Amino acid sequence: MAKIDRRNSAEYWVSRRLDGVSLMHADFTTHDFPPHRHNAMVIALTERGGSVVETRAGSEIFTNAELLVLDPTEMHATRMGASGRWRYRAFYFEESALQEIACRLGLQTFPHVAGPLIADREVVAAFEVLHRTMHRNHDFLLEAELLVEAFSLLVHRHSDVDRSPIQSPLDVSRLRQLTDFIQDNLAEPLSLTLLSRRLCLSEHQLIGLFKRVTGMTPHAFVTQLRVDRAAHHLKTGANLAEVSHLVGFYDQSALTKYFKRCHGITPLKFAIAQRADASSINSQSVARSRPRH
Repeated sequence: MAKIDRRNSAEYWVSRRLDGVSLMHADFTTHDFPPHRHNAMVIALTERGGSVVETRAGSEIFTNAELLVLDPTEMHATRMGASGRWRYRAFYFEESALQEIACRLGLQTFPHVAGPLIADREVVAAFEVLHRTMHRNHDFLLEAELLVEAFSLLVHRHSDVDRSPIQSPLDVSRLRQLTDFIQDNLAEPLSLTLLSRRLCLSEHQLIGLFKRVTGMTPHAFVTQLRVDRAAHHLKTGANLAEVSHLVGFYDQSALTKYFKRCHGITPLKFAIAQRADASSINSQSVARSRPRH
């Protein structure tokens, strides 16, 4: 059992998006866990400081340069070691979740990953972004996309799965058909699962297809379409709350966030400028229509 220290803190929650997934964000100044195991795959990353991890492979120092990957039921122990603080993020993936992730990657089963510590900063960064997004996020398309991309990196770099690229049978015309579907359903919640099933692809294949054809991920592509549609509505004088609903953003703040990324200004400033321009045009039109004396 960990030593009681009021400076220690830990937040634990269960994913609302994917069954069999739970997460933890902890900050320890004292920490000593004896050998134990979880009925789930553990994937963890260090944000600050570090710890010593003991497994059947031996004792290793776990810092922010590595990703910790432990198979379900694998015995392990952790302690602070020389570090005065250990802040980390952890995922716990039950067997049902791993099978769902394998399906999303286009695999029959989830492969064995060579752990326990993987020195790959790009993979570490991918899982950190995923964890932060799953912490307080309402954008399920982005979350699903980050999940697939993080596991794709992990599996194709650090497991015995076939590393040859998955060949997609789709061409530009078929992607255009999917784009038409997205355009017709922008106001609806568009999930990665829904989009991939329409083309009979795995989610991993779908992401690859979008990147090859458009240079964007599905989330970025859909977001751009929503911003474009929002700009069209704002030009007609619709209010922000109404526009965010019409184009599929989950709230007005999300509309503002992505609109500013694309246009460099908030949608409110864009709308004000549009109204001012329309007023100027109307004034000029009235002036031209007045009879001259």
